[in-house]
Amino acid sequence: MNTTKFHSTRCVIGSTLFLFGVINFYFFILLELWWATHGSKVADPVHGFVILHRVKGFIAFFSAFQDTAIRLLPYITLPISLIGYLIAPKKWDIAPNSRIVKYHRLVIDDPLRLWRRGIPLGVVMWLVVDFIIGPPFVTWLNGLSY
Repeated sequence: MNTTKFHSTRCVIGSTLFLFGVINFYFFILLELWWATHGSKVADPVHGFVILHRVKGFIAFFSAFQDTAIRLLPYITLPISLIGYLIAPKKWDIAPNSRIVKYHRLVIDDPLRLWRRGIPLGVVMWLVVDFIIGPPFVTWLNGLSY
């Protein structure tokens, strides 16, 4: 087996998953703040806004879709980002801190600079998962509870 190809593949897959997780986590924070500030301030059962949600001092009523999406995003994105970091090949590097103390640090082993190739793949993965696959999946999950 060609170890260089395996090394390169791990680097691209790791960076894709890592960036997907980071972008998704920031998207979760923005989405939650947007829905909390622009959501219904009183319960509106006719339109389905019945789930009380408090975030950063804002009180809003969410629909079942909004509540499920907000509860799923952080629990999925952070582990995916961690898995992406763990997949990427790493090496120990000696970093001079001062003239007296030198410490070891763990850095991504990427001599071919393939970590950057995963950035567009992570963005595309985020768009596909959050805007194409995600909404029907959350709707399906909510349908199971009725």
